Amino acid sequence: MRNRLAGIVLAVSALAGCSDPSAPPPVAPVLPPAVLAVQPPARTVGAAYDTDIWITFEGPLDAATVNDHTVFLKLDTRRIPSVIRLEDGAHRIRIVSREELLLRRTYTVEITDNVRTLDGGSFGETFFWQFTTNSLRHLDRPLPSAGAVDESPATGLSWRRNDESAGPVTYKVYSGLDSAAVAMHAVPPRSTKAPYVLTTQAWPEAGRIFWSVTATNDQTGETKASPVWAFQVVAPGTPVDSLILQPFDVGYLSRRTGRWVCGSLVTGGDAQVSVMRFRLDTPALASLKLASATLVFSPTTFLQSDPAFLALGMDADYGCGSSLLPVGVLQLATGVVQDNRIYCSSDLLSSEVQARIRGVQPLYGYMLTTNRTVNYAGSSITLRYYRLP
Repeated sequence: MRNRLAGIVLAVSALAGCSDPSAPPPVAPVLPPAVLAVQPPARTVGAAYDTDIWITFEGPLDAATVNDHTVFLKLDTRRIPSVIRLEDGAHRIRIVSREELLLRRTYTVEITDNVRTLDGGSFGETFFWQFTTNSLRHLDRPLPSAGAVDESPATGLSWRRNDESAGPVTYKVYSGLDSAAVAMHAVPPRSTKAPYVLTTQAWPEAGRIFWSVTATNDQTGETKASPVWAFQVVAPGTPVDSLILQPFDVGYLSRRTGRWVCGSLVTGGDAQVSVMRFRLDTPALASLKLASATLVFSPTTFLQSDPAFLALGMDADYGCGSSLLPVGVLQLATGVVQDNRIYCSSDLLSSEVQARIRGVQPLYGYMLTTNRTVNYAGSSITLRYYRLP
């Protein structure tokens, strides 16, 4: 046994004696980047569409290798234009999308093997993770804007539209003169599927109106609530002026023949469908704040008695000659006869017109119905608006 141990010792001594003291020390292996955390976490479902996007590394990266040619945010195969930033002492890459992320879509973040650590380490292959965005946009972009003054008593309420591709949304709108009640949702809400509501009853002059909105995605159940916004209605006694607009499209469809007659209006129960459209969302009208809006019709003959007039709003762009049968979806006003003219006016009609002036598109035009045949020489809409400083 002693001889064997001696032999081992001699062998080790011989090897040690053969080593070259001038040889360089062995080189430590170059390690790939060590990932500490990613945001949003991998496989997140319901990440906010405006979430921060970043990846943090244990060691510092080579700034020359971190750019929009080596780091990508992708939707399917499309690369999303993004700003790539190196932060936190070169330990963190932040990706800032130049476009708003879509809702309920899965995004991929890719860090290619061209990204290097300061000592030259790389992944050896593309590192990636994925996340899926949520289903609701923030409730913002209120109209009237927060703190607005001299607002029309006819103003409707609107807010940012959600992505239609994210699924149907139910909104509840709370409004009133009591800010605390609105904030606590202690007032009866109005429910709508569209990102606006019209005013069925004019806001009180000089009133300070508070309002807020909640949204629920009907498919995902996600909910959001807006802050409480407020606007001030125009004061009593504010001067009012008026202007008259002629329709750019008018005509009627005979249900009996199925033919359109453009340029003329005839109503008569179910026999004819009469439509008219006005250019309201133009720059020339955009600043108007309405006191009221009235549709005016001039019969060609004297009306012996008052027929039942009804003005309806159309939910699609039906015009004279349309291949689709116009459909009235919202009763806006009834008509009264005065001096052999028919006047259709209501708070709801004024609110609908004010909304279209502001670029909100609740309806596309109007239909007129009566319970007996009436021919008309013309039609117009009268807008009474406030003259503000």
